[in-house]
Amino acid sequence: MNMASAPGKPFFKYPEEIEHALKSNFRIILVDGVVEGRKKDKKAVRKIDEKTVQAKYDEMISWLGESPKDQVFRVNTLQRRADKVIDLIKATDPRSELYQFTTFPKVPELIMVFNKESSEGVENKEINVKAQEAIVKWSSGSAILRGGHVFGPDIMGLSKSARKDMVVSVFVDTSGTCKPGATTNLQKPKKFLGNGVLITRDYAKYKGPVIKMMERITNSPSIDLNLIPPNFVRGQHFPSIICPRILDPKPDEVVLDISGYAGMETSHIAALMGNKGKVIALQRDAARIDQFTKRHKEFGCTNIRIFHLDFEKLVKQNGAKNIKDFDYRPPFPKGSFDRILVDADCSYLGLRPLIFYPQNGRSMASWQPRQKKLFTSAVDLLKDGGTLVYATCTVTIFENESIVAWALKTFPCLELISAREKYESFELREFPVSPGYTIRGFNSADAQKVLRFGPEGDSAGFFIALFRKTNAENDP
Repeated sequence: MNMASAPGKPFFKYPEEIEHALKSNFRIILVDGVVEGRKKDKKAVRKIDEKTVQAKYDEMISWLGESPKDQVFRVNTLQRRADKVIDLIKATDPRSELYQFTTFPKVPELIMVFNKESSEGVENKEINVKAQEAIVKWSSGSAILRGGHVFGPDIMGLSKSARKDMVVSVFVDTSGTCKPGATTNLQKPKKFLGNGVLITRDYAKYKGPVIKMMERITNSPSIDLNLIPPNFVRGQHFPSIICPRILDPKPDEVVLDISGYAGMETSHIAALMGNKGKVIALQRDAARIDQFTKRHKEFGCTNIRIFHLDFEKLVKQNGAKNIKDFDYRPPFPKGSFDRILVDADCSYLGLRPLIFYPQNGRSMASWQPRQKKLFTSAVDLLKDGGTLVYATCTVTIFENESIVAWALKTFPCLELISAREKYESFELREFPVSPGYTIRGFNSADAQKVLRFGPEGDSAGFFIALFRKTNAENDP
């Protein structure tokens, strides 16, 4: 019988292009001084050498291919406290006795779960590959290895002979070409994820987990959230829980989530505001607005309105000058919002474990112009004295530090605030975070103010920068 184990390195559809793109990023890092640029510093600097570039590339690729050793959840504090959710998990999921649950007083909505026996290493022993197979989307594989189950929309193909209650082996499509509904000659190349019990063949219509995973090639904790009400808690990447905390919205403020995905961070912002004030969220896919509106209502969020994200119709160029003069729908007057979250669309090269990556070098390079356009709109819409958080779920410098350097040069009205000081006030020692990279126009003092989640920690790859708008008259 076939055996399989260990996640291994990510599978890149265009490996040479991705290697070139990442190494090109690392080559702009500067060391031994402060960068000459925005502040006209005079100290000598130099770029890192090729040996260091290679070492950073190897470290990053290895880290992206690993599964995090813990699972992180965000409690919906509008409905329950974290301790009550933990009690409910322990009462309903028998596997919970295998895990240690940790909460954090300064971030009471955060729960971390890890294995009691050992947090060292996440590779599982070799496990048997079954004759019956299911193929899932490459985008779903990471969540499954982090402890999730298989839902209907995840499945691309299922063995014709697979029946209810059979144990099936779950594979991820590592080509991105598997056709939905396949039953024979299931996709190759593919990567083995683990085994689970098939609940139903009618996966297109079934609302719950279609395959309940029994064993995976990783030992990441697996909490079955389907056993408790869905509006109590959700699995979420740790840095995306931190984003609204860094934004720090206050009751009665008007907040804009301009990220294009009106999901977890939107409801988190509403919860931090205690359902007071207003949260305006922009959704990229207009067809899903009703779906997210319903989900937020189930979460108990009453201060959220969602609109379609249209880059060309975000900022109203004339007319109303104050938020009181319009009905909270785009286009918005300039200076309308107290706080804005820009969790920007990006190359998504921060997902862990990264099993398959379909983008090429050109598509990776295409994100920066979009990010700049969205950022520019956000600056226009922010009030004087307002707060802006820029974040991505990617590790590239071009989409992170380079964007911040561009923003500080382009918008004299923006001041870079220390997100690190705010983060350290949360007392989250279990989650180490690195400073940014020093590059031209972004000096070492600036680099200490941003948050870069990378190989020094065990979360997803992520970046967070915090700005304050000081004087709108200085806009370019």
